[in-house]
Amino acid sequence: MSGNPQNFEFIDNYLSNKELKNPDLELLKPGSQLYKTLLFQPCGEIEFGDYFVRNLDTNISKKKFESFFELAIRNNVNLAITPEYSCPWKVIESLVENNIFPQEHNLWIIGCESIKQKELKELMRRYKDIVWIFEEDILQTEEEDMFLDPVCYFFKTRNIRTSLLANVVLVQFKTHPMSGSFERDRLILGKKIYILRNDQDSIYLITLICSDTLIFKMDTLPCELNMTYLVMHIQLNKKPFHDLFSGHRIRYYQLGSKKREFLCLNWARNSIMNRELFSLYGGSALYTKSDEIDLQDERICKNHNLGLYYSHWPPAHAHIFFFNYDEYVFEYKNTKALQEGDTIQNQGNSGPQMKRAYKWNDTNGNGWEEVNHLMDENCVLLCEHCVNYCPLKNTNLTPINKERLIALSTGKAISPNWIKPKNITFFKTVRNNRSNEVNRRLTFLQDPDEEVKSLKRQTMRDFLKLYNIIDSKSSFPEILCDLSKDCLVKYEPNASFESYMYNLYSKNSRAKASVSYIGDETEALANSVFVEMSKLFIDQQPRVVVWYGEANRAKNISGDIPTYKRNTNRPLNSIFKGGELN
Repeated sequence: MSGNPQNFEFIDNYLSNKELKNPDLELLKPGSQLYKTLLFQPCGEIEFGDYFVRNLDTNISKKKFESFFELAIRNNVNLAITPEYSCPWKVIESLVENNIFPQEHNLWIIGCESIKQKELKELMRRYKDIVWIFEEDILQTEEEDMFLDPVCYFFKTRNIRTSLLANVVLVQFKTHPMSGSFERDRLILGKKIYILRNDQDSIYLITLICSDTLIFKMDTLPCELNMTYLVMHIQLNKKPFHDLFSGHRIRYYQLGSKKREFLCLNWARNSIMNRELFSLYGGSALYTKSDEIDLQDERICKNHNLGLYYSHWPPAHAHIFFFNYDEYVFEYKNTKALQEGDTIQNQGNSGPQMKRAYKWNDTNGNGWEEVNHLMDENCVLLCEHCVNYCPLKNTNLTPINKERLIALSTGKAISPNWIKPKNITFFKTVRNNRSNEVNRRLTFLQDPDEEVKSLKRQTMRDFLKLYNIIDSKSSFPEILCDLSKDCLVKYEPNASFESYMYNLYSKNSRAKASVSYIGDETEALANSVFVEMSKLFIDQQPRVVVWYGEANRAKNISGDIPTYKRNTNRPLNSIFKGGELN
């Protein structure tokens, strides 16, 4: 069975036929106000058979999802979202039976377990007070040996005549099967992808279900050139970053437009399917393109501690915020993709702000419990023989400064603006043979890509070899003679740019230098790195040393013994103007 052509349809006519207005959803209102999202990335045991895909442990999954929606109501979030094949239908039935819906102006996007046509029809028949919107022709027949893969939108809207609130469940079905024979032979495919909007001038929202993206084309969306879209992509996917599923994002961003944001939500890593490990990926991520993203250290580090990791996406000239791969509920605020509805002074897409993360704790029925810091693998784990005084073990050194220190110490601090997060080497995504969204961060090591893991390990080996060179003192140049007896690697950047360039200090911190080891590379490359590092010091003549070659007999490039100097080429308004004594 091949995929159906995707027909994009506004919900307007469906609602008006039932004498209902379009919803007035906060996240779709243009303006500078932040909107709040609650995202559930579950880890669990999934089973699939001839006619179903569902949670193996119904009791625990039911508890987790009911607790999730309780949290969504308690925190009054504007958007709550769950991935493909995740929410049990027992939970859906409990929600509609007990009139548990998001508050007016809020939206729930619920990826559900599979369901048969007969079961869905019976459910709708039992709850006639709910406004159900769906592809009616799909339920006119009953295929006993096939199933549906739905996403349900829960929201409230008002009656056109009476202004009374109505509860609406909009059911959308997957339009294209995943590769392989399982869905191809068993899945009943939908034909429609619904577009939610408040009115013609609002932000538009669509949801793609996993392999829907295999045939999805951005330029087929109605009003694609003129309107702003939020594209939600819910998945149960062991290769969430593969070009086949992600290619539409980079193709669109490479056109230069900033009027799209993408949110991808997958299951957590280490989920099990039919008693076997399903995937080592999480793969949930937020994609945005803006010149105004807040990339201050404070924002990046706060997000990092709560499980949201920033990367710059060079080929798309955009930004990716990766979520921690383990099972959590994430709560964050984000700026609107369209802000023309507000004054120019208030506009600005500054990106997501993590507010809370929740971990499941079923002890005494606690449910989702807030955690203050998410533990994840970081660069210290790559240090196979990390010395005790290694600054990477310093808990006071922020994740971003750890990566700056490694960049400086391995010869990658060579551009004038290298300390900015989007310019730090390890903050830039890289490409492998199947994706250009591979995370290279050294303080976020959950990505299982072997090629990049190998690259990270080699970087850390070079970093640790710098310690061996410094400890041996055998290859110290004359420029470091006063540091040769009592120096150590540490990192203490402050308000001055030059402070980011020092990583070797005497133990009394009065003498300092900028040193790196670039690995078993050529003299020409070492000289080039030396020249570029030296250029970064403007207000003083620096001590810069670049070691290269085999670590046990490393050679070095170094300059003359420094003398103090004052550079008058700085602009008068430069915050770095003036000399600084070492």
